[in-house]
Amino acid sequence: MQGPPRFQMMPGYGGVTMVPVPFVQTPTYFMPSNLLAGGQRLISQAPIRKPPPVEKPPQTTAFVGNIHDRCSNDLIRAMLQECGNVVSWKRIQGSSGKFQAFGFCEFDHPESTLRALRLLHDMRLGDKKLVVKVDEKTGELLRSFVAKQRQQQGKPALQLSAGEMPKDEEMTKNDEHYLRAINLLIEHEAPDLLSTEDGEITSRSPTLQGKGGNLDVATLDRDKKEYIRDEIERFRQTHK
Repeated sequence: MQGPPRFQMMPGYGGVTMVPVPFVQTPTYFMPSNLLAGGQRLISQAPIRKPPPVEKPPQTTAFVGNIHDRCSNDLIRAMLQECGNVVSWKRIQGSSGKFQAFGFCEFDHPESTLRALRLLHDMRLGDKKLVVKVDEKTGELLRSFVAKQRQQQGKPALQLSAGEMPKDEEMTKNDEHYLRAINLLIEHEAPDLLSTEDGEITSRSPTLQGKGGNLDVATLDRDKKEYIRDEIERFRQTHK
């Protein structure tokens, strides 16, 4: 029986030995998933620039003295609050608990402190005049704040004498409104503290009927009277 045909070697390759080529495996590198995810986030998300932090105005403290005995703590605080937001008001108490004639008021903004200095210092209550002052360090802080603010707004620097507090038309344009509100508070809470001459009120504050006149309380309408009551009640509830 004849077996299957044999394959014959092609001519020219006789005696050549085939050397097997070794198999070399290409190394595989793995990137940790957390690094890969982080890289993807960096590529997909553009960097977000945070706005520069807004500089918070400094809180400043004023000394308030020569307070009349008949000026209640609620009233003097309400008067200070009309000048701006009060962070704290500490009227000194004696050993018996009686309020003394002075205290310290901390405002949350320099403009409020400056307004209190303009409007309340030398304000007559009965036979006394209020004293509202700041120490030398606070005075420098107030002047520096206003100078920096004016520079940022492109305004020229104010020419101030030694110890003088900064003041311009922009800062004082609403003083009449604040003085009117303070006068209304006094008239409601302690009308006897308003100074009088010849039986007429002579408060230096602006009046409800324009500049230069006297505060005609008899002509106050219902809305203004309700405003006064609401203001007093608001201060009492807020600062119990």
